[in-house]
Amino acid sequence: MAQIKKSGDYQQLLQDQAVLETEIEAMADEWLANEMLIQWIDQTLVNASKGRQPQILASATTFFWNLD
Repeated sequence: MAQIKKSGDYQQLLQDQAVLETEIEAMADEWLANEMLIQWIDQTLVNASKGRQPQILASATTFFWNLD
């Protein structure tokens, strides 16, 4: 460890660690934002389809009933 500190490699490793930690934090923030967006889109689709479900079922019933 003392030799690493003397050669300056230790400081470089600390700097590399700090850079990687920053990258990980940015990736985690991006992932979280994407997950929240996915949940929002899913919920919006669920809410949008609620009002139309009876119409969709009626159309599908009529369509499949006429196939016989």
